[in-house]
Amino acid sequence: MDWVTIEGMDKEWERADVKASAGEKAITVETKNVNALELSLSSRIVKPGCTLTIDGEKVPVDYPNIPNATVIYVRPTAHKVNGHWVKGPLIGRGTNDSNDLVKTPQVCGPIDHAFMSSFVFVKPTGQPLNDKVGAWAKSEFEHAIGFWRKTYRGDAPVKDDTAISDEDIKNSNLVLWGDPSSNKLLAKIIGALPVKWSGTELAFGGKNYDAAHTAPVMIFPNPLNPRKYVVLNSGVTFREQALLNNADQTPKLPDWAIVDLNTAPDAKWPGEVKAAGFFDEHWKVPAK
Repeated sequence: MDWVTIEGMDKEWERADVKASAGEKAITVETKNVNALELSLSSRIVKPGCTLTIDGEKVPVDYPNIPNATVIYVRPTAHKVNGHWVKGPLIGRGTNDSNDLVKTPQVCGPIDHAFMSSFVFVKPTGQPLNDKVGAWAKSEFEHAIGFWRKTYRGDAPVKDDTAISDEDIKNSNLVLWGDPSSNKLLAKIIGALPVKWSGTELAFGGKNYDAAHTAPVMIFPNPLNPRKYVVLNSGVTFREQALLNNADQTPKLPDWAIVDLNTAPDAKWPGEVKAAGFFDEHWKVPAK
């Protein structure tokens, strides 16, 4: 059904179903594990006065003066736990309030999703918090540039952290290398990311790690433009081992990972992956 788009799910990575039918007088939708939809219907199919029913609830429909098509947005209210549907786009899309962040088809992870549209590698110009992490980030940055060239026959765009423009923030996903000390752009936004990072401690997901030999890789909505991503210390997540077989050139890490640098990077991993997972639908680490 090319007129139905799932814009949000109750729980990602589980099955979601939509059963929908449309006619001149009525649109009927039944869903499972779905909390936001976009319906795009031609005015040749639906007419003013046509009713919309989702999961047994009537949802008001606006009919703008568009000659050939009518676009209908539906979303849950703040009372979505009660299963209520109201008209309008998904709450939180494109806002700067991290409390309102939601996953959408355009901004949902995993890490590799950032490389399916315009991106910029942001090179650090400062001094790292720790020598070991700084050396690893530099090595992974250089590896990512070379690997992109080898795999995709092109040059990854690179800019210094001091050279990122408003246009870059508006139009591109920003891949930040280094730490909050070495990378000035990361320092600017670190307070809005779900990680606390000092010279001695890395705190993430309710756990603490030794910052002297541990680093995060992750994807997250850019606090400066939540319609785009920031990525920390990662290119595409498959490495040289995957080049032996095209079928293996798929994401190897989810939304985030904690990497122990006491294990050197190899042809498969950037170090020892101590923990990894997906953020929930509101870009939070799920409670266990």
